[in-house]
Amino acid sequence: MSYTGSCNQCGRCCQAWIRNADSWLVANCENLRWKGLPGEALSSYCAVHETREVGMPIRLVHLGKVVGESVCVANYPRPQDAIPPECSFVWAGEKSKQPQYVQGKGPDLNPHEV
Repeated sequence: MSYTGSCNQCGRCCQAWIRNADSWLVANCENLRWKGLPGEALSSYCAVHETREVGMPIRLVHLGKVVGESVCVANYPRPQDAIPPECSFVWAGEKSKQPQYVQGKGPDLNPHEV
């Protein structure tokens, strides 16, 4: 099963939580642009939306510093993805089979620890 609906541009799917020495950092995809607050509808957009591809290399940025590398998940949400509560997509399958969201865990972007 998978999700139905369309993106509300909340930006949460383009963020990753990265562990550093003593805390967690919220990093954004280098192509994410903010128009409002993270998690609010219509608060963000992708600067390379028209040319992005699944698996495209991206850098993860925190306070202007590159803190990791990953790949674009342009087809988010995938059936295995747990979506944050701000997301406008709706699970279209059995509720018991829906991946459960955990605060701070976005799509599996496989970032490097810093």
